[in-house]
Amino acid sequence: MKFILIIAFLLSFKSLANDCSYDIKYDSLEYNILVTYCCEEGNLDCDKVYYKGVNKKDQSSIYLKGRTINNALSHRFLGYQFENNGYTYIIQNNLLSIYKGEKLLQNNTLYEIE
Repeated sequence: MKFILIIAFLLSFKSLANDCSYDIKYDSLEYNILVTYCCEEGNLDCDKVYYKGVNKKDQSSIYLKGRTINNALSHRFLGYQFENNGYTYIIQNNLLSIYKGEKLLQNNTLYEIE
């Protein structure tokens, strides 16, 4: 059953990606990351952002749905946030921060790839 759910999520992720406005590719020492933004142009508050992270060491991957992070007062875009089973992944200022609860587990400098 778990396998079927994973396949269904991957298929929905792939089909959503076709309707999305753009992809951003990042590289770090540990991960290759693809962020896919699937919101209408000009929509700052968006909960249709997808994360695919591949661990370079063992090639394991994770697929997450997330949202944009914006300054509430200025509505300025700040980054992306993704959550998974008590873990939070935040991409902000070319940095991937991974938290478990409120504890910071790691920071990874990201380099945007064209």
